[in-house]
Amino acid sequence: MKKIYEFPVLWSGWELDDKGWVALDDSGKRVIILTNHGAEYVASISELQEKIKRYKAAIEETEKAIAMVREQ
Repeated sequence: MKKIYEFPVLWSGWELDDKGWVALDDSGKRVIILTNHGAEYVASISELQEKIKRYKAAIEETEKAIAMVREQ
């Protein structure tokens, strides 16, 4: 597979598997590549959508923590 785009993958408490890629498979179709303990695999769009939900929740919770301290 030929990787054509790299993007960050955020993991809470995990120092590996921090990148993902859009790649072209042998037929020229675009696929998402993630890693699991360093081993690459083709991931689904829904898996990335779940990650986005967790990212947004982490941002909201962090913003709430900042607001709580500022309100003192």
